[in-house]
Amino acid sequence: MPRTVPVLTLSALSVFALATFATQARSGANAGGYLLLHTDDTVIYTEDDASSYCNELASECGWDPECDDDHFPCESALANLNPTSGRGPDTAMIWAIAAFPPESCPAVAAIQFGLTWPVSGPWPEFVDWNNCGDFEISTDYWPNGLVQGTAVTWYPPVRRTGFPVYWFAAYSYYGPVEIAVDDFPVGPYGLVFADDQVPAALDPVPADHRGSVGLNGATGWNPYTVSTPVGACCADDGTCAQITEDECQSVGGQYVGDGAPCEPNPCNITPVLDTSWGAVKSIFRN
Repeated sequence: MPRTVPVLTLSALSVFALATFATQARSGANAGGYLLLHTDDTVIYTEDDASSYCNELASECGWDPECDDDHFPCESALANLNPTSGRGPDTAMIWAIAAFPPESCPAVAAIQFGLTWPVSGPWPEFVDWNNCGDFEISTDYWPNGLVQGTAVTWYPPVRRTGFPVYWFAAYSYYGPVEIAVDDFPVGPYGLVFADDQVPAALDPVPADHRGSVGLNGATGWNPYTVSTPVGACCADDGTCAQITEDECQSVGGQYVGDGAPCEPNPCNITPVLDTSWGAVKSIFRN
């Protein structure tokens, strides 16, 4: 489990004293970033698999130290992250995902954030959790209480436009609850990314870049949007992928339309053969 320290100690220490001694917020490499919450009902939490939970988006959002790669596969994957679980009261896997526009060149050395949910109504229960960084320092009752938070650092900094910063296994037994990204509760900076400069530039995550996840009937929100519209693209074998119209045409697919989903699959349609009534009768005569 991550290290916890008293809130007063955190107040004096502050996370970004750990991450190259930042002194004030200013625009940096991580400007325009998002912090999303994502769930995947096909992943069933087990303690034995905990070491693999930080591998989310490994294939779609690769490392790009030179900032010259094509980031569209990552952009599309981020926009399609699911923020709503359908597992009812059962335990769901949740990831906190750092996300950036495809034209960005992020260098994430640290992040600090919190979680929040309505005070009235059901509260989530966290079964297990861990960070995806190199070092973590959190408040006393993180994540099982309100006005709590954690700070995670990386060395070297992460140079990907999308990657997991944290994972949780959680459930809401008594009814729907929406868990949302929130400010770090200690110090003046709130929810921010820090880069690898000295002193570090701190880039805040604005309110409309903060995601949420819905458990047991609640609906979450993914605020990340793609710069180029994507939609369902049907291949000859009936498979469907959400890509741009240009990409669909380049692989010889049939583009259904901007925003068209792949679930239900629009490509599994029984073909209709144009023919005449006379031709049909001749089949039966033979």
